[in-house]
Amino acid sequence: MLSAASLRSLSAADVFACRPDCVVSDYPDYAGEGASLSAQETAQVRDLAVDVFDTLSSDTPARAVVVLGYFDLALRVGAWWPADFEKDMSLRRAESGKDVFEAELVRCAGARSILYMLRCVAIGMGSSDPIVVNLRNEADMRKNRRVEFYVLKQSVSRPSCAVEF
Repeated sequence: MLSAASLRSLSAADVFACRPDCVVSDYPDYAGEGASLSAQETAQVRDLAVDVFDTLSSDTPARAVVVLGYFDLALRVGAWWPADFEKDMSLRRAESGKDVFEAELVRCAGARSILYMLRCVAIGMGSSDPIVVNLRNEADMRKNRRVEFYVLKQSVSRPSCAVEF
């Protein structure tokens, strides 16, 4: 997991060099809603939310979650398709992943106020950075239709009392 202290000095290339904390890649063609995820992948996102919630009372609490959505190349629609379509679909996927994550986080905390303690950002990446470059079948395309979650943590020191008697 990335530390929030080092976040300021990271470039986009540095962030992509980090391993995501959770990847959901089972979106059907042209689907972006969380409801289109399998039960197993929805459970993965929920488990991540539980893990993040548990860090909030630790020495290295999560401070932010970056959700990156990706789309595969729109091969079936031809070159005339608007270039913004892939970007828009990937943003919808990122936002749906963020919604599933936040809903579970609120459930864990018992109140929506938990969302003030943790910054969640959804970003659509379009068809950039594919997992599978030479697509052979639908399974390869599904790997590129994904949402990646990156949890950013920050080390904090325990409070101390400097009063001497």
